[in-house]
Amino acid sequence: MRCLEPSLTTMSCKRRELTIFERGEVIGAWKCGVSERKIAEALNCPSCTIHKVISTYKIRGDEILPPRTGRPPKMTERDGRHLIRILKKDRKMTFQEFYSRVGVRKPLVTEINRIKRLNWAKERKLWINEWDSVIWSDKSKFELFRENGRRLVWRRPHEKYDIECLIPTVKSGQQGVIVWGCFSKNNFGPLVKGRVDKA
Repeated sequence: MRCLEPSLTTMSCKRRELTIFERGEVIGAWKCGVSERKIAEALNCPSCTIHKVISTYKIRGDEILPPRTGRPPKMTERDGRHLIRILKKDRKMTFQEFYSRVGVRKPLVTEINRIKRLNWAKERKLWINEWDSVIWSDKSKFELFRENGRRLVWRRPHEKYDIECLIPTVKSGQQGVIVWGCFSKNNFGPLVKGRVDKA
């Protein structure tokens, strides 16, 4: 084992874990009678780090430190499940695989209307040729000063269209233009500006 040489001053641990080579240098210098303080100054490491290497060598007979166990988890699995339940109640929070995403805007529909729409769709799920005789129509209001700010929700990737992740939309009283239109399988209808009655 060689004594500590001046060249060791160029080796700096900068508050990191020493390599096996650096630990060997520490033990070599210590065996040559160099004090822990001098070794720490030469390696630019905390004195406690040097002391730990030497103490480990005295106990184990080598300069290799036992593997670190790492920081223990702060939460149990039960704690994690509890946080997920809290997050589902308030999606402005975040945890694990929940991500901040722009909420999908959908018309505000009551629970009764949701059931009616679902039943309507189930009754026609086997339709094929029947759709040829259906005309789809709707109206839309284009407002002058419509709010276009995005609203974020916290959700998992598969929860995009879950009810609690949607942004409900309603018709407002702002100035705008109402346009009515329709289409079928084979063609588009005209755009009509203004109000259209049920007839």
